[in-house]
Amino acid sequence: MRSSSGTGIFRPERAPGKGLAVHCLAFCDSLRTHHSGEEGAFTDFEKQFPQLAP
Repeated sequence: MRSSSGTGIFRPERAPGKGLAVHCLAFCDSLRTHHSGEEGAFTDFEKQFPQLAP
């Protein structure tokens, strides 16, 4: 997108608000929880199938 000022810098009319910050924090927390749950799963999988380990 081009700026209307001709500077080439896009500046949104409205900066992202609190909703975006809340969404990002919730996403990061969910991703952390998801990956923490995988900790033991792959260890057990690698024990059962050592030929598949990296």
